Amino acid sequence: MHKCAAVTVAFQHITFGLLLFASMLSNSAVPITIAVSNYHPYNNEQGQGLVSDLYRAAFAEVDQPITIITTPIRRGVSMLLNGQIDALSSGNMFAQGAQRELITWTPTFKVTMASFFLKPGPHAPHPLTSLSDLRDYRVGSVVNSTALDLYALHNIEATQLQTPDQLLHMTQRSRLDYFNVTLLSGLLLIDKHYPDSWQQFDQHPWYTDDPGLSFLRGDTKALKLKARYEIGLAKIKENGRYLQILEAYWGKGNVPKLALPVELQPYGVDRIDPSRFHARNRDSSGKLIETP
Repeated sequence: MHKCAAVTVAFQHITFGLLLFASMLSNSAVPITIAVSNYHPYNNEQGQGLVSDLYRAAFAEVDQPITIITTPIRRGVSMLLNGQIDALSSGNMFAQGAQRELITWTPTFKVTMASFFLKPGPHAPHPLTSLSDLRDYRVGSVVNSTALDLYALHNIEATQLQTPDQLLHMTQRSRLDYFNVTLLSGLLLIDKHYPDSWQQFDQHPWYTDDPGLSFLRGDTKALKLKARYEIGLAKIKENGRYLQILEAYWGKGNVPKLALPVELQPYGVDRIDPSRFHARNRDSSGKLIETP
């Protein structure tokens, strides 16, 4: 048998085996409920967004129907621990203390935290080298940000506002020197509010978090569901669907390596091209609208 044909047949056998195993783990006909928090463009009040798209695609690969609901993240943690939902998006980022011992999660996507500022920036011409460089500047962050503990560690006093939109406007009016949000969220905010003057902003990426889909540890049904999800997630990484979903928000050929899982980073770029990101038609979730 030709080598390529043999590899194809072997892969088909492995795929069939995985799907058969997945179908045996639980009854896929019963919809499951996933709770997400409203954080554009990852999820919104309508259950749409980049991460919601990843969940739907992964579970579709194992024929598992899902329902996505939106809830404040702290309430979502309680709902997961009380068995009111089947899974929680980013629960590993917000469960605290003993709560973390009660959940298990599958890393699903990456978010890069970045500091946005007006050009040329308070530090110009000296670039930022560490978070400590922000110590003597007016820094803004959304309330309950996972970065707040890190700022405290570097003795940074951050002004906390309710929405990223407020942070952007405060920075544009020179009332803040930097505002810190995820890289994708900040770029889309600028695109939304200042589509004709996005060139006046720049950003400095800092670090990457790995939010995941969280399940209740020790619960047999939840662990079976987690196993099925991991099979579906592996499938969309392999068949290209994962990258397609990210490109629907970042743009084709414009996904930063920092936003990709390790195995897909060869398809990413070191730094996005802002001219290919901004001033493009998007729907309410932040997804690009294809034009003829």
